[in-house]
Amino acid sequence: MKKRIIIAEVAQGYGGDFNLAKLFIAAAKSSLADAIKFQLVIADELATKNYLHYSLFKSLEMSLSNWYNLKCYSEAIGIELIIDIFGSKSLQTAEKLQLHSIKLHPTDLTNTTLIKKIIKSPINNVFLGIGGSNLPAVESAVKLLRLKNICIMAGFQGYPTSFADNELYRINMLQAKFSSMKNITVGFADHESGNSGLSAKEISAVAIGNGAEILEKHLTISSIMKLEDYESALNPDQFLDYSTSMRKCWKAQSNSKRNFHNYRLTKKELQYSQDIKRILVADKNIKKGHKLTIQNTVLKRSGDPGDIFSIESVLGKQTKKEISKDTPIRTEDLRK
Repeated sequence: MKKRIIIAEVAQGYGGDFNLAKLFIAAAKSSLADAIKFQLVIADELATKNYLHYSLFKSLEMSLSNWYNLKCYSEAIGIELIIDIFGSKSLQTAEKLQLHSIKLHPTDLTNTTLIKKIIKSPINNVFLGIGGSNLPAVESAVKLLRLKNICIMAGFQGYPTSFADNELYRINMLQAKFSSMKNITVGFADHESGNSGLSAKEISAVAIGNGAEILEKHLTISSIMKLEDYESALNPDQFLDYSTSMRKCWKAQSNSKRNFHNYRLTKKELQYSQDIKRILVADKNIKKGHKLTIQNTVLKRSGDPGDIFSIESVLGKQTKKEISKDTPIRTEDLRK
């Protein structure tokens, strides 16, 4: 995986619009970004229909041919296309597009079912979003993905993230923690307010000072359009200034390392972790007395509460009642 690159993050800002996505790619290239990243969302593999943002997720869906055309356009103008994947279908799309890199969103850091599919994927570069995740969860994901080229992306999506919530010391800490693994890089996802001037750059500059080798920053076409995630995004001219400044910071950076040992989550990150957590739901209608399998269960975000967060922990257990598709499976629903 290349180091010291800048990723223009669009996330869901393209709104499922192919032409707008293409415009974003051109803007990212003009802004001197090395790569551009979109979230490839397939609503039904991310959430149940009663989840708060299900309709938004549905509106983001685009055809494979549209994604293929975006990939070809990116290659033609010389910028890498990266996507967030959220399940088997979006991973398969990334593989069909022959992408070099994907990102695992923090919502899936403990989704071992999906991670095991990434392990078998021909895609070798994995950006690992860890916002709102504790250190054992990060270590577990890294251990599973150890044969891949991994970039651990510190920073979480509090739109916009306040200065005090960035916890930039973790960049050094994570570098020290995984220093024996040569395929590990640590980067920073900047969600500071999308203002112009010094405030749009200072957090990323400090992140570089703490050792960040890759930066991710939101890009918007125009902040007055208020596209999704615009709060922490820069306009193309601002992003150009950001890219130029960050490369100067890297050039001036020393190679000194510091060790940190106190990894903690803020209250806002703990809440964020709860908001994005996937719970076990039925992937199809399950009759009373049937055993839980990989084929009839799935992890999804849901508007209903659940208390099971791992498929493997309940495989083979029998149901005490009939459970409808997309309904949470709770401990009380299973025979001991």
